[in-house]
Amino acid sequence: MVALLVSCIGLAVLTTTVVAYTNSLDGVVLSAFSSVVTMASLWVFYMPFYYVIATSLSVRTLLTLASRGDGVLPLEQLEALFASSTMLEARLTTMVAYRNLAVRGSAFTVTTKGRVTATVFGGLKRLWRLGPGG
Repeated sequence: MVALLVSCIGLAVLTTTVVAYTNSLDGVVLSAFSSVVTMASLWVFYMPFYYVIATSLSVRTLLTLASRGDGVLPLEQLEALFASSTMLEARLTTMVAYRNLAVRGSAFTVTTKGRVTATVFGGLKRLWRLGPGG
């Protein structure tokens, strides 16, 4: 996140500097405005993506199951990890429908598709240093 902000600020300074050497006040104002709009747009597109990774119950469930050697965890243990059993059951049903999880008896197991998804999001969480809860 910091790298994105620094990059946008650098772009704003560079474009403003280049336009400033043309000695055009209109160009400087336009450049500064476009830089601010660019930074705001990048922020608007970035933040929802960040919060999906940081707080998503689906991502956390996939990471929890994928981190276990066998990828299997009974429903009771999943309920103990998450706040609401109703919300968890609805989320697990959706994840089974999308084939990220499979039902094995009374337990849930992560599928190959779920492992790939967990690996991608786990990598992004490590890159952004979000930690296990974030």
